[in-house]
Amino acid sequence: MNKKSRVILAENQFIVREGLKALLAKLEYLTVIADVDNGAEAVEIIKKTKPDLIIVDIMMPKMNGIEVIREVKKELPSLKCLVLSAYQEDEYIFASMEAGADGYLLKDTSFDELKIAIKSILQGKSYIGADITKVVLDGFLYRKNTPQNDTSYTTRWDMLTRREKEIANNIANGVSNKNIADQLCISIKTVATHRSNIMKKLNISNSSALTAFVIERRNALQTLS
Repeated sequence: MNKKSRVILAENQFIVREGLKALLAKLEYLTVIADVDNGAEAVEIIKKTKPDLIIVDIMMPKMNGIEVIREVKKELPSLKCLVLSAYQEDEYIFASMEAGADGYLLKDTSFDELKIAIKSILQGKSYIGADITKVVLDGFLYRKNTPQNDTSYTTRWDMLTRREKEIANNIANGVSNKNIADQLCISIKTVATHRSNIMKKLNISNSSALTAFVIERRNALQTLS
């Protein structure tokens, strides 16, 4: 890594962003070329400057980190993306990886692990934080044990109401219960009830399996089309 890799930070909390910049300044193979506090600005500057790596938070104003990754990957498919988030819930992890993230770390990770993750991603590998690997493994096992051509995807999906399908897609996209409630003008308790009903109808026991189910259904539809 003789040439410095160019990095953009997208983090809405000023203190976290400045602290991260200070840490990355210690790495001789990186240079932070820009930092932003909202998703819309992140997309604009990423497309303009075409960095080697972006480090993004999930919850940002104007556009969340998952949406940012999905949007910039359309134009820059080889762009490396690392999610650095406070959220360890499975739906955020799977939605991030489906959007095109190359790695996912929690914000309380050590600097040593952050360095390992960055180096791995810049070398073309994927990296998942050691403290969230079980979540990823659970989802992987679900997908492995569900045949790719299983016609029950459509059958089970059709059991859901229109509202339940909308909520299931939002969950798979990493949208929080609160944001789903705000978008649909319903209470958080109602969202939780819908989530429970969705998992019962699909015969799914946890959120990681639900997210994996929705993602596999999308992939199956893309294959058919």
